[in-house]
Parts: sequence; C-alpha cells; structure tokens
Amino acid sequence: MTRKPRSRSFRRLCLVAVLLTVIAGVLPAAAARPPAAKLLPENTIAMLSIADVRDMVARFQNTATGKMSQDPQLKPFIQRVYGAANEAMAEAKDRIGLSLPELLDLPQGEMTVALVAPEGARPEVVALLDVGDRMSSARKVIDRAIEALDKSGSKKTEETIDGTKLVVYDTNGGGIRQVILFEKDNTVCFSSNLAIIKAMLAVWSGKKGRTLADNDRYATIASRCRGAADQPPQIMVYADPVAFLKSMAMENPGMAMTVAMLPVLGVDGLQGVGASMTFDAGQFDSVMHAHLLLDNPRTGVLEMIALESGDTTPEPWVPNNVAHYATLHWDFQKTVKKVAVVYDSFAGTNAFATVFPARFKAAMGIDFEKELLASLDGRATILVWIEDPITPQSQHMMLALKLRDPKVMQAALERSVKERERFFKKELYSGKEYYQAVIPGPPEGAPPRPEGGQPRPCVGVLEDYLLLANQPGIYRRVIVTSADPSKSLREELDYKLIAGKIRRMSGGTTPGMIGFDRPDEGMRFLYGLATSEDVRKGIRSGGQGNPFLKSLGTALDEQPLPPFAVLQRYLAPGGVTVTDDETGLHYTAFSLRRKTD
Repeated sequence: MTRKPRSRSFRRLCLVAVLLTVIAGVLPAAAARPPAAKLLPENTIAMLSIADVRDMVARFQNTATGKMSQDPQLKPFIQRVYGAANEAMAEAKDRIGLSLPELLDLPQGEMTVALVAPEGARPEVVALLDVGDRMSSARKVIDRAIEALDKSGSKKTEETIDGTKLVVYDTNGGGIRQVILFEKDNTVCFSSNLAIIKAMLAVWSGKKGRTLADNDRYATIASRCRGAADQPPQIMVYADPVAFLKSMAMENPGMAMTVAMLPVLGVDGLQGVGASMTFDAGQFDSVMHAHLLLDNPRTGVLEMIALESGDTTPEPWVPNNVAHYATLHWDFQKTVKKVAVVYDSFAGTNAFATVFPARFKAAMGIDFEKELLASLDGRATILVWIEDPITPQSQHMMLALKLRDPKVMQAALERSVKERERFFKKELYSGKEYYQAVIPGPPEGAPPRPEGGQPRPCVGVLEDYLLLANQPGIYRRVIVTSADPSKSLREELDYKLIAGKIRRMSGGTTPGMIGFDRPDEGMRFLYGLATSEDVRKGIRSGGQGNPFLKSLGTALDEQPLPPFAVLQRYLAPGGVTVTDDETGLHYTAFSLRRKTD
C-alpha cells in the first residue's frame, strides 16, 4: 500500500521539537533520572542533546560572545534586538501558549531530540525536555498541542505504564500516525511511536534494556568527543546516516534503490558521525570535537579520503594579518585513482580516463594528468584576508597548491591563457606576473558597477605554488609578503601560541590539517557591513514586509553599535586540527579565553 506523504502537522511537530533544542533557558535544578543516552533505544539513529540547559547558558555567558552581549556599551543594542524578537513572537503566543521570555525560561535541565529507527520501519521522533519547577508553563504548551489534535479529529486514548499516564492520539493518516505525550520526573516527553515510549519507560523504571549508550558506534564517537575529564561537553550530536537512509527506504522505493547502491560505493562503511561542544572550558573559550567513524579498512568512495601528515608551518609568503589560515596534506593522485575506479564501475572500463581528461583539457587548456595532477606535491593552503575599506567584497580568499615542478605549471598556464585572451589579462605587480579574469562591463545604458563590487578571479604561479584567488587584493598582498618573509604569519606570536596548543591537543599525532583563526578579523568584516549605509538600506527595505527586520533597523538607527574596539577586546585567536586514524577522521576546534577584566 502506498503511504501518503508526511502531513503538514507532522512537519510542525518536528519544527516544535527542533525549536525546543534551540531555545535555551535558565535556572533551577534538573530531575534525577537517567540521561537521554541511557533511555533512548539502541537503534537511535540521530540525537541532539544538551546535558543541562541551565549549565550551558551559565557557561556560555562566560564566553567571549556571552561577555560581549553583557558589555554596558553593547547591552542596550542587544536588548533592542531581543525586544524585536519578542515582538515578532507575540503573534505566536496564542498558538504556543507562552511568550518568548516564558519559552526561554522553560528548559531547566536536559533537552534532547532524537530519531529512532524501529526494526523494519521508518524513523520516529522522540523529544525530552526537563522543565524542573516550570511544569505549569509546560502544560500550557501541551494544552495547545492537545487542542490542535482534538480539532484535527484524531482519536484520543489514555494508557498508564509503570505509574506514568500517557495521552495517545491516533491521527487521521498522513506522515505521522501517533502522537504520545506524557510527563515524568519533571520531564515533558513527546514521541510519534508508542512502542518506543514503552521501551524507554521500562528502562526508566529500572528494568534492563539496551539503550543508545550500549550502541558501539555511539560509544566510540562519544568517547572521542568527550574532551577533558573535568570539562564534560554541554552539547552532544550523533547521527548514523546509513541507518537513517535504510530506515527511510522502508516506505520509499526510490530511496530503496539508493540504499542498494551503498555497498557498491562503499558508503556503508560510514558508521556514524558525532560532535560535542564545550563552553567555558578552563583556558579555552570553547572547544568543539567532531568524529567521522569509518570502517577499517575503507573501501569504495571512502578510500578517496587521502589525508596525510606533514609540515604545517605557514609558507613564508602567507601575510601576517590574515583572518584565517588552513593547510593540509593530501594524496591527490590516490584520490583521483579511487574516483576513476568508482566511475568505471558504473560507466565501463577506462571510462574515466577516456572522458574526464579530454573534457578538462578542452575547458582549461591544460593536460589534467601530465601537467596538473603530476605537478601537485600534496600540500594545499587556504587563506582569508580582509581588505579595507569594508565592502561586501572585502573578504578575499585564496587557494594555494604546492607544485613539484613550477616551470611545468607556469608553461601550461601561459599556454592556456594565451588561447583564452578574451577571458584573462596578464598583470604585473612588484615584478611578479599573474593573470586576472576579464569581467564584462555592464550592459549598455546600465549604471557603472562600483569598484570592487564583484569577484575578480586571479591565477598564477609564485615560487613553488599555484595560486588561485577571488580578488587581486590578496594576490598582491601575498606577492609583497614573499619579498619580506619577516612579515609572514609564521613570525606572529598569536600564531605560535595557537600552533603550540594544536601540538598538545593532537596528543603526539602529527595532524593532516591545521587551521588558525582570528575571530576579531571576521568580526571586523561583519561590523563594517552592519555599520555601512548600503546594508542599512537593505534592512530598511526588507523591514517593509518583515516586522523583525523593521525592528532591527530601528534598533540600529536609534541604538548605534559601540566602537569596534569594544567588541575586539573580547575576541582571542583559535585553532583547528584534523587527524586521520584507524577509527576515522577527528576534528578539533578551539578558541582561547581573553582576559577582559
């Protein structure tokens, strides 16, 4: 029998569940009950959980962003924006039952939303929200939901399990067939499957049962994302993408065909993915861990992952004032070989070698294998640099690929550009050549475009790197730095500090990728946009049909932002490291704490 598509009511219920994970409240005590991972069934395929909302909010207030929002010079603006959000939510109060401040005050302990995949069935939703002594407020939301279900004509029954009263609605078709609501131990619970709730209540009451905490995949990911013993994460995310696809395929023939291809592609070797976030973690403002759990050995498309270890010291031409720097080592030749194997398995023997190189040369004028691929040394670097004055195009980006033989690539590039003179022009800066894309002018009769108002891609070879940039500004800055390496990022104290932290956090393993961030540079870009008249005009224009944007525009006009230096003093540099081991890829990102007192 063909199932009807999921109803609008189901999507609304899912939206409510997601909103419960986003809204963060404050204060009183969490109920004494097993944590969500020890209640949810073992076949949970996705979960987002905040261990204690009160603790998370308190810790977030101690981060740079939290302290910034409390700064006397910024707080009035924050209050105006919050007031705008409150006004925008006012219309929804009758439907939800609570105002925005009441919603934000609702979570008091753990808050979790999950998807569970029953055997042979599609995923079902489970949501748990510890409301502490705010149960009377929570019941207002529940009452609104019950009213809506009653009006929909859904069949209502009640059931008591281990002393817990359940309200069960069997819906009138659509994507969701059941709605189960109950409260226990100061926790409000919702699910779309009665059998799942019964299993959870059995464990909740002390009976034995296998839970998500017993799932080996979840346990491995959780252990890798746990962080320091004295700094448990406030937020935990977990997903089993392959199990999700298989579950969805139970009632979707098209999805079933996709799932059947997973073993052929080797994608079924993706066992799970998870991440954690910890705020106010000792010397760190925040720490994020993420882990991609992979089969060992890897097969199919997973073999394309070719991260390697190597030197991550910034190249001498990397400018000292970049907003972001990242470098990695990758076996590009291995990845292309694995791509060819997978492609040929569908298109026929030698199909990749026959089709792709020819098309690449026709488009770029460069021999893909002999001139590009053979030239790549395995290191790639990404830069982000902010150019003054601030405009929407001030964020310049560059990709740099290390070359084995720069002369081969230089010759190929010159030949390619010569054959495409309409699209590129040669530029000379400080004695160094590069090629800049020719941007067509505005149509006849149209107003002239502002200088720097659109990307102007550049490409060239500098020393032993192929450089590709979205704007000439960063390319020229790199040329200047190459002539004076003393002004390179590698000489900066803040970079050296972060590099030392990365070495310690990598635990002796040489990372395949590292990153260095200056959040104050990113904030400077956003601040410049927020204070520009063009952006203000856009907000005012959008506010004509959007109450929130209208209130935001009024707040910006009546309560100007403080000087940028007020915000800058809260922001400290951060770093990223990625390692590849027998369990998969592990990503760690952190930002340092800056003393502001």
